[in-house]
Amino acid sequence: MVLWIQWWKMVRQMRPAFARERTFLWFALCLVGITVRPDLRGVTSLIRAVGLKEVFYDRLLDFFHSKSVAVDSLAALWCRLILTVLPASLVPKINGRPIFIGDGIKLPKTGRKMPAVKKLHQESSNNNKPKFIYGHSCQAIALLVGGHKSFFAIPLTCRIHEGIVFSNRQTKSLLDKMVDLVRSLTISMPFYLVLDAYYSSKVVVHGLLNSGNHLVTQVRKNAVAYWPARPMVKPRSPYDIVPSISSGGRWASWFALS
Repeated sequence: MVLWIQWWKMVRQMRPAFARERTFLWFALCLVGITVRPDLRGVTSLIRAVGLKEVFYDRLLDFFHSKSVAVDSLAALWCRLILTVLPASLVPKINGRPIFIGDGIKLPKTGRKMPAVKKLHQESSNNNKPKFIYGHSCQAIALLVGGHKSFFAIPLTCRIHEGIVFSNRQTKSLLDKMVDLVRSLTISMPFYLVLDAYYSSKVVVHGLLNSGNHLVTQVRKNAVAYWPARPMVKPRSPYDIVPSISSGGRWASWFALS
């Protein structure tokens, strides 16, 4: 019971992300089911784990579609909680900055009428993966933690960034959405973000530098490195006019080789 009391103290800190107390209690009930469930069967596994009746299946589905949940605020509170609760020894830091990891994920889905499911192209060089799939295109961010010479990532937030159009005027690319996803966590301390070469672009680099953070990534194969060009100097002609000098009250001028 002592363990559950500590668990509840941490979960209680995420209450501000919910507009209603009842919605928060449904959220806590789902977390209990996720913590103790023995299988990964979706909402059905949550029902079995906490011993709810079948009638509450629809109630749980309504919770996952509730507008009383501020998703961005919930992710920001979760990130703040993780950075506060975890011991400093478990969060490796470089120059006093924690390390976050981000990437894009494409999850195949069999139901083509599911929301946000679309035809996606996989850029992977692995021959075992099909070139095109139907599924969800997500982007995720996690915190790098570790100990005893092993490392793993604690997931912080994940969003579906393709297949959902809220406005025809929306012109943001996946790179812009990744920067917005990082900003939505409202991380209060400077950090390093590790991404793959796909995110090695001006949009991501400047988006992080403007907030005092840094990007660690691989340079793209089409990148070009160069030194800044020197200012052009007008070439001198073989003969330059030398200023005239005065001699005996008379001016004399001559041409001299440069």
